[in-house]
Amino acid sequence: MTVRKAAVPLIVLMGLCLTGASARSSDRRDFWALNNTGKEIREFYVSAHESTNWGQDGLGRSTLANGMGTKIVFTSGVASSCDFDFKLVYSDGTSQVYQKGRDVCTIMAIVYNVDDSIILKVG
Repeated sequence: MTVRKAAVPLIVLMGLCLTGASARSSDRRDFWALNNTGKEIREFYVSAHESTNWGQDGLGRSTLANGMGTKIVFTSGVASSCDFDFKLVYSDGTSQVYQKGRDVCTIMAIVYNVDDSIILKVG
């Protein structure tokens, strides 16, 4: 999995998702991660729901400011599952884990809030 960094205002991206104006990526699991936590995200981990390993930080040396989004792009070699869990590590050192096994094959974006995440479906 790699991350294609793009600073996109949350409101614009949500509008695109809700109207279906944005085309799906080449891998059906690719999605937008939108930060609505009120904090800057320093690290972003994606793991297959059935896995116990978080793997590498998907943001690398970048961070994701509150109100911004980034495209999560899957590459070959990553589990072919559609159900994934997420771990966000904030700049203040705290973290939040979202372990609901979200089906990323059927969504366009996930909005990460302080306590939960909201799915934005395709079209």
